Amino acid sequence: MQAVSKQDKAPFLLVESGNFLFKQAINDQNRQKSILTATGITQAYIAMSYDAVGVSSSDLDAGLEFFRNQPKDFPWVSANIYTSGNKPLFPPYIIKTINSLTVGIIGLTGQTTHTIKGITVGDWRKVLATHLKQLKKNCDIVVTLSSLTDSENRELANHFQDVDFIFSSVKYRGNMVPRLIKNTMSTQCAPQGKYLGKLRLKWYPHGTWRTVSAIPSKKVLNQKIRGIDWEIEQLNKHNDNTAAGISYKINALQKKKTHTLQLLSEYEKEKTLEKKPQHINKYTSSFLPVRPIKAPSPVSDIVDQIKKDIL
Repeated sequence: MQAVSKQDKAPFLLVESGNFLFKQAINDQNRQKSILTATGITQAYIAMSYDAVGVSSSDLDAGLEFFRNQPKDFPWVSANIYTSGNKPLFPPYIIKTINSLTVGIIGLTGQTTHTIKGITVGDWRKVLATHLKQLKKNCDIVVTLSSLTDSENRELANHFQDVDFIFSSVKYRGNMVPRLIKNTMSTQCAPQGKYLGKLRLKWYPHGTWRTVSAIPSKKVLNQKIRGIDWEIEQLNKHNDNTAAGISYKINALQKKKTHTLQLLSEYEKEKTLEKKPQHINKYTSSFLPVRPIKAPSPVSDIVDQIKKDIL
């Protein structure tokens, strides 16, 4: 982490989407060791100065007492986790300022598969709609730390277009390169701290993303059209060009030409759009493997202490 920040020499935000406290499900046999490890992980996150940390349903297995015993300034965020009386357990979002941009970071937790004493997970849609109104007024960028399913993340991007980024923590998924769903970017990092995901942005508050076009060049398309015209001309030279086989081939080539002409029209529209002055958001992304560092540090001291405690 220190090496990356020194190399970039640029301000950054450090976030976690969830599914990070436990490698396996908690049971009576491993509960004590698991809670000790989870406590050490949260201490390490404090030492690394995380800006916002999402909570997944598997993280909730730590239990209500675990979360209540965490430092008050630990940056948990979840908009749809409640205790008795429908009281929010965590702040729904955190607002951070980086350079001149204001970033709203909201947590969304996926549904649990079993009962957790004193904790309920509500529907994320209603609370997201409510909080987005406030976030969009006060923030240039809106980020969700999501432990929802893949299909729910797609639903989120399609129906809540004020969300700019989805940083997900889908279980059993590794690193996922950024993908655009409408104008929302979605990505995720492999779990359990194996990788550090790095997303570097050139951002305009009212900008749009531009994906690389898959349309061939104008030269290639025109060559293709000339080739189709030549094939049709050769087929028309047959004396009996009404024969079923010849007629079928000509019709197929005409459809192919129509499709190619549509591609040519789209190509011309894209080139015209590129000439107009506009704000285009750009990014680079990478996944950096996290390797143990032998040099002393607050985090390595915490790791050493965890190992001693669980032995």
